[in-house]
Amino acid sequence: GRAADSPAAVEALLRGRADSFDLVLSGWGSTSALPDLVELDRDDGAGSRQNQFIAAFARLAPVLVQIVSSANNFLRPQREYARLRARRAAADDKAARAALDAKLRLAARPGQFYYAVADHDYFYSAVDPAAERRRLQTAGFDAVAVSACNVVSFRDSLNNPRLAKLERAVLRLVDLDNHAALDAFLKRAVATAFKTSPDALRSASLFDPRRSLIDQLARYLVSVAVVRRPAASRPTV
Repeated sequence: GRAADSPAAVEALLRGRADSFDLVLSGWGSTSALPDLVELDRDDGAGSRQNQFIAAFARLAPVLVQIVSSANNFLRPQREYARLRARRAAADDKAARAALDAKLRLAARPGQFYYAVADHDYFYSAVDPAAERRRLQTAGFDAVAVSACNVVSFRDSLNNPRLAKLERAVLRLVDLDNHAALDAFLKRAVATAFKTSPDALRSASLFDPRRSLIDQLARYLVSVAVVRRPAASRPTV
């Protein structure tokens, strides 16, 4: 298939190879990198291009595993494009809107942005855990588990075994949503680094108790979604 193919065209192409599959794997940020191609996909109520692909995944296989970028990732470009969208919404001059559209390109929806790698700009998007869970359920998945994939840069953890070990311990507490335990763990780590007692540290709580730890810390999310109903009863688009 082609990069600009619609979700329906990709689904038809895959069904030409097999009627159904055991698993769909949307690897590292693949779903996050799907923009809305407004010139190709008319908004007919089916929702974003990403959501249309997720609905196709639910029809193709009973299990989806995908890794998506969270709202804690690429914070600077997220803020930059949020400001551009706000200016675009407030602009009342056609020329001003056109100039802002040229800067936004395909990053028209909340959470969408571009980030630079070498001499290229890459489209990407962010989703929070609650929105990720909702869109998977809306697509037709009955059982959805969303957990933290990482909290530090993979480049850093791959090059630093001690940091990778620390991150694994943090991830366990993030997925348990144990604010107090993670707070105490990190304070002990800081105390160890400075060769002092945790009791000697003066600090407030590190995390907002009103928000889940995955919502505050995860840079990428890993979602496992399962369709338990028969294929005939799954939603169609």
